[in-house]
Amino acid sequence: MFPYWLLFSVFALGALGWDGGSKQDRPTPMLLIAAALMVLLIGLRWQVGADWFPYERMYDEISQWGLIAAFEITEPLYGLLNLAADRLGMGIWAVNIVCSVLFAWGLIRFAKLQPNPWLAIVVAVPFLAIVVAMGFTRQGAAIGLAMLALVALHNNSIRTSIFYVLLASTFHRSALVLIPLIGISNTQNRFQVLFFTLMASVLGYVFLLDSAVDRYSTTYVEQVYQADGAAPRLAMNIIPALMVLFFSQRLRLEGAERRLWIAFACLGLLLNILLLFTASTVALDRIGIYVIPMQMLVFSRLPLIFNPEGQPSKIITFGIVAYAAAVQFVWLNFASNAEYWLPYKFILLD
Repeated sequence: MFPYWLLFSVFALGALGWDGGSKQDRPTPMLLIAAALMVLLIGLRWQVGADWFPYERMYDEISQWGLIAAFEITEPLYGLLNLAADRLGMGIWAVNIVCSVLFAWGLIRFAKLQPNPWLAIVVAVPFLAIVVAMGFTRQGAAIGLAMLALVALHNNSIRTSIFYVLLASTFHRSALVLIPLIGISNTQNRFQVLFFTLMASVLGYVFLLDSAVDRYSTTYVEQVYQADGAAPRLAMNIIPALMVLFFSQRLRLEGAERRLWIAFACLGLLLNILLLFTASTVALDRIGIYVIPMQMLVFSRLPLIFNPEGQPSKIITFGIVAYAAAVQFVWLNFASNAEYWLPYKFILLD
């Protein structure tokens, strides 16, 4: 368990030591070093994660059958990445490194939008970094690109935001769920929003979804497949969602950004409601992953919202770090599929 707690501790110490200093557009050197550690632990893991062997089989099939298999058995960009790694004689570790870079890049960029970027990442480490990025490689890359889309939207660039969502969809099609949320959040030019949202949706369906409708229908709908832990993971979005809905001003959310996170909050609550009426929870669980950035946003701002002087509350910061540590402890020790992550193995030491 040491590598997982090392990763958590690095960001936890940064969060506890954060003094609310001047905000910088670029990551600090220490944050970049911590991000590099994250990339190495995610990208150079070996036989870690519940989907490791299915991904390994996918890599072998693409290596054997080439370009056709790269497009038929998985999302296009992920398939091409596997094919390129094989043709360059590198191996699946190269695929994992690229995906880990995409994840960490998006995570750091999104965290930098928050008052305490270290604290935002601490909230993400237990599930988003360890479970998703180390276990579901394609969706790890997709959520990283999705967070870049959120950064672009924060900078009022809807075109760039939709571009990143479509790029994320070439790693995992579920990212397309973000397109309607982007459209809802920007109403200054309704014709422009409608045009780009419809265009992105059509392109996404034609090139990404259409060929996989039957496969996804079988996997997510026709089979009654229960995602272990889906209920508690989705429930973790409830409090942040309620905070956004009722305390958006205290969270310093305004204009299009406020509309965006209200849409995320509604989606997070809707997924919890739908969970009560379906026995097939995988689709809800995978969509819920894209709501986790809302947890990062809310919890990283909590130390400031109850302090009129604008200085972060050390007590609240410590409480959030302790909460994230408890989430990680419970998952590593009691999750039914944690055995696929334990022990952690590093490729260079295997």
